[in-house]
Amino acid sequence: MTGRFLSPDSRPLSGQVVFRAPALITFGAYDVILGGPVMVPLDATGAFSVTLPATDAPGMNPSSWSYTVAEQLAGVSMNRVYQVLLPANAPEVDLADIAPTDPSTPTYVAVRGDSAYEVAVKAGYVGTVAQWLASLIGAAGAAGATGATGATGALGATGAAGATGQQGPKGDQGAAGVVQSVNGISAAAVVLAAADVGAVATTALGAASGVATLGTDGILTSAQRPTYAAAQVGAIATGTAVLLTGAQTVAGNKTFSGNVIVQGVGQTQAVTKSADTSRTSTATVAADTHLTLPVVASATYIVEAVLVWTNGGGGFRASWTAPSGATMVWTDNDGGGASALGTDLTFSVTTGTTFQGALIVSTTAGSLTLRWAQNSSNTAATVLLAGCYLKLERVA
Repeated sequence: MTGRFLSPDSRPLSGQVVFRAPALITFGAYDVILGGPVMVPLDATGAFSVTLPATDAPGMNPSSWSYTVAEQLAGVSMNRVYQVLLPANAPEVDLADIAPTDPSTPTYVAVRGDSAYEVAVKAGYVGTVAQWLASLIGAAGAAGATGATGATGALGATGAAGATGQQGPKGDQGAAGVVQSVNGISAAAVVLAAADVGAVATTALGAASGVATLGTDGILTSAQRPTYAAAQVGAIATGTAVLLTGAQTVAGNKTFSGNVIVQGVGQTQAVTKSADTSRTSTATVAADTHLTLPVVASATYIVEAVLVWTNGGGGFRASWTAPSGATMVWTDNDGGGASALGTDLTFSVTTGTTFQGALIVSTTAGSLTLRWAQNSSNTAATVLLAGCYLKLERVA
């Protein structure tokens, strides 16, 4: 075992290296007992050299042990203590090759021994590593006995249907069949009278309660054409019916049992608020979820809205939204008016109003919708009540 210790600036260190084996080592064949540590001082160059028994020497008791190495160096703040193995197949070892230097490595260091290939070469084997590895593979063994038959597997999926085969040749035509019975008459030669098939006898053609006959022009003869009054067929006399299309003036009072639906001028539509809506801490108007009605392009409407709310202190403000290009002048029943759909009318104390106005729709259809909020933001809610309504009447 050799070694040398220097400082980082190449100055030799002083001190000693101590090698400790088990307390006593016996070599029975040689009648020798070894004991105690081996303390090896560093020379003036910081080097040392010592001869030690191999840790796997034959005939040694105990066996399979390691040396404890303790470095006792002057000027080194932390000296190391670690274990090493010195096998006989590595007779010359430098401590620098086996001493741990990385704190994360184990403190038990073994000197590398010969590989199995190297041992084989020393024993007389001649050949490369690949040849030696190939020599380790023995001949194939005899085949084993056949195992027991396993359980039957699950039924596989049904295979795809095969292609349809070609159509066979047409068979010979069979013999003509024989009628056995017609309308309940069974005979070798069946003869049917008019009554047998529910027909009218030719003698009844043109007779009363008989069958009508057509002229050469395909029209019933005048004697056979019936004549009915309007009332007999539920018809209305000429000039008294209401036309389905076209202009017509209808005089007098008319009573309709069903709903009257007008799509053009004169159409009236309305919507009633079906539930209360509550708004707090906001003075920014937003669309009401109920008070909205559709409007068509290029039309004029008279607008009416009745609104009632509860005032928690924030009051009420309202305006409208309509399709692009639409205009509206409108007022409330307190005398306030606005010349634009988006102008807000405000209420601080009152709890109800009626809006009236004229909406002129441009070329874009859409909806007229009430927008509302508190007049001033307040944590106490303003509630627009169920039952409020919006009504439109088309006038152009």
